[in-house]
Amino acid sequence: MRIYFDAAATTRPCPEALSAAAGAPFGNPSSWHGLGIEADRAIARAAEVIAGMIGADPGEIVFTSGGTEANNTALLGFAARSRGKSFLLPLGEHPSVAECAARLEKNGFRVIRAAPRPDGTVDPEAFALAVARGTDFAAAITVNNENGAVNDVAALAQAYKRANPLGMFHTDAVQAFGKTPLNVRAMGVDTMSLSAHKIHGLKGCGALYIRKGVIVPPMLSGGAQQNGRRPGTENVPGIAAFAAAARKAAENMSETTRRVRAVRDYLAANLSGVTVNSPENGSPYVLNVSFTGVRAEIMLNALSERGIYVSAGAACSPRTRHKSALRYFGLPPEITGSAIRFSFSGGNTLEEAAAAARIANELYGNLKNAVY
Repeated sequence: MRIYFDAAATTRPCPEALSAAAGAPFGNPSSWHGLGIEADRAIARAAEVIAGMIGADPGEIVFTSGGTEANNTALLGFAARSRGKSFLLPLGEHPSVAECAARLEKNGFRVIRAAPRPDGTVDPEAFALAVARGTDFAAAITVNNENGAVNDVAALAQAYKRANPLGMFHTDAVQAFGKTPLNVRAMGVDTMSLSAHKIHGLKGCGALYIRKGVIVPPMLSGGAQQNGRRPGTENVPGIAAFAAAARKAAENMSETTRRVRAVRDYLAANLSGVTVNSPENGSPYVLNVSFTGVRAEIMLNALSERGIYVSAGAACSPRTRHKSALRYFGLPPEITGSAIRFSFSGGNTLEEAAAAARIANELYGNLKNAVY
């Protein structure tokens, strides 16, 4: 038996994505001949799909190698144009944002870190108090990758812009895109990061929305691709697959969310003796629980040996260095150190949730007396 409950880390490519990748034009999109033009048009069509899902214009989409590059491009790009050298973000952001902040701090930036609520969300009023000190740019994740907390990004961006009308606002929407409706205009963000492999696309492809009129200097040098915003030959198969996966996600979003919520709720209700760290109104795609008294890595390995694949936090954190973002939510070490993330896709079933709950309860009963 194999039950994959680690969809927040990555998902299995869907048939539509694989077919799109296999059938993508092989020409270099920068070439002037017919095959190059064909590849360039494939990229343009993909940009229309991605832009349409977030209420943007196709010209505002820049394809990247994934969410990490998109986050880095936005934040380091803002930093390159920053005058006051100040940056605001909440504690508990994805490592690709948090480590950008640490890098900037080492280079003389003043980084203001706002404390989130115990459920992982950020209070817009508290955020407004923090930005009142003045910052050049800010970031806040749309859906927290560890516990599924959903931020009111529109309220956060509004609070930030009220205090800093000329400041830039970025959101990491990797865990939200394709799973919940997004509209960059309504949210009031200047940049937004997206990733293909979280929605059954291929690894190595993502996108960065850059609002028209906003200048984000490229991280790389060596070409004028994508209007000079991201040099390098575009990953045409990956981009085509991203668009195919996104199109499928958009078509089935409501029904998929309904099924996923049923799986999540069943699992949450049938795990015995655990502490639930995900808010009730959080993303149905993530369920974070603590098997108190059993270290996370022990429970994770025990589940893996029984064919249940889960996570102990952000997949971008090396196994030996991971520090849970939950520690920023005011949770004690016995909770954060035993936290396991179950995360879901539309392919998961109630039967899988029942089997996972049964096995997890059995393992927990056997392991909870182990030395913590």
